[in-house]
Amino acid sequence: MSSPAAPPNPAQWRVRALGVLTAMVLLAGVVAAVGDDDIEAPADGAIVEVDGRSTVVRVGGQPVALATGDQVRAGDEVIVESGTIVLRLAGGGVLEGRAADEDIDATRVVMGAVPELVAGDLLVVGGNGLDVDAAGTVVALGPSGATENAVRIRRGLSVLTGVYRGAALVESAGQQRSVPALRQIGISSIGRPAANPDPLAYDNADRWDLRYLGAAIDLGIALDRYSRSFTANVGPNGGRTTAGYELLLPRLAGEPEFDAADLAAPRDPGDVLVGAAITVVARDGSFQDRWNSVFEFRDEGAAWGLVALDQGVDEAPVLADVEQALSIASRPPAREVATPPLGPTPTSPPSPPATAGTTATT
Repeated sequence: MSSPAAPPNPAQWRVRALGVLTAMVLLAGVVAAVGDDDIEAPADGAIVEVDGRSTVVRVGGQPVALATGDQVRAGDEVIVESGTIVLRLAGGGVLEGRAADEDIDATRVVMGAVPELVAGDLLVVGGNGLDVDAAGTVVALGPSGATENAVRIRRGLSVLTGVYRGAALVESAGQQRSVPALRQIGISSIGRPAANPDPLAYDNADRWDLRYLGAAIDLGIALDRYSRSFTANVGPNGGRTTAGYELLLPRLAGEPEFDAADLAAPRDPGDVLVGAAITVVARDGSFQDRWNSVFEFRDEGAAWGLVALDQGVDEAPVLADVEQALSIASRPPAREVATPPLGPTPTSPPSPPATAGTTATT
């Protein structure tokens, strides 16, 4: 018969207790990590990320400050008091609001199956099935393509919807309008949408505009400068021949569809140069289709950077072609060399003929 095992001494108890405590702490950390990853927004609600101060007004309640990780539910009204807020929706998609500035009130949005923009600006990012209501105007995001749709909505005295990328369908007063990327459409105070969308207007200092259009904004500034420089160099009535533009933009020489009819519209020579440079770099459609698309968008008021982005061209070859054209245009004209006379050149002038009453000297 074996003797019973000796009980562990106090030092052994301390080691065992420390091991159990360590395991419990590690397990709690794992559970917490898994829980954080598995947190889902409530139905028709969202999980928030706050940068600054935002509050939520629950149904029948008082404003309560929000913190990152909080949930908002259907019927809750979210108000941005300073900074920004991001709302990650249960059904997918993201809403982003921001504080007031001198032009617009702070974002106020009521959560629901169709979130309602009560006031201010709202950035909506997501795919098909994400709708937002603003004063009875419903903005529906189009099907997602290679990238998600990104749409900004502004509700002030009227409603303005602009599309950074993708597309949106705007419905108001029983009328629908499709809004492609880089366009915007306004809804009047009586709820009637404009007949056609306009080119997207942007602010060089707006953070959302810079996020989605930063490169296009910079490109537009450069191309505007080059356009003015070229027009000043050749004059408003210069640059009217196809041969001249083919000399400045060698890529044009390989476009058989380029002809005098393309230069018939009354445009500044600099605008023709920039538009032609974008057209020859673009590759979607025939040359004439691209030419018409470029100048139609420009004539509607689009900045050159938006025109280039709309054509899907990289800025580098466009800038390189325009800069090369300006260099060629700034060269002094070749000096003409006088044509020498035909026949032998006399070595000395002939003697004048003798006149009556004089005798030639010998």
